[in-house]
Amino acid sequence: MPKRRQRILDLLRMKRVLAANLLLLALVVWGFYGEYSRNRELQEEIDALDARAAEVERRNLELEELGRRFDSSEVFERDARLKLNLRKPGEEVVVIRGEMSARELSEVPEEGRPRQQGLSNLKKWLKRLLGPPDGDIREDNEEDNNEENNDE
Repeated sequence: MPKRRQRILDLLRMKRVLAANLLLLALVVWGFYGEYSRNRELQEEIDALDARAAEVERRNLELEELGRRFDSSEVFERDARLKLNLRKPGEEVVVIRGEMSARELSEVPEEGRPRQQGLSNLKKWLKRLLGPPDGDIREDNEEDNNEENNDE
């Protein structure tokens, strides 16, 4: 019987050693998993910061290009011409005015409106395509106004 008891004690010790080894293995795996997850989070943060750095670098290049464009004398010259009405010596300034839009026409008082307002659509097209007729435009406009008044 003592041998049998000895065997049982040996088995129990082996089970305790096995349990201790399993517990030690679980602690090691838990530590590795913690480090792995921490490393993965840090890598994701590094990737996000790299993407942000690339975006900032691209924006910086755009701003440098914009700065180079504004540093050129052409930009200063253009701004001086447009905003300050400056010109080079011997240069003549020509202002080309287009036709007024409907909104602009509505803001102008009746007596200040352009004379072609009363022209018929056909006469406007002919004037645009062929230039003003040999006669006075005011005569055509007055005739149109007289016709409109007679129609009413």
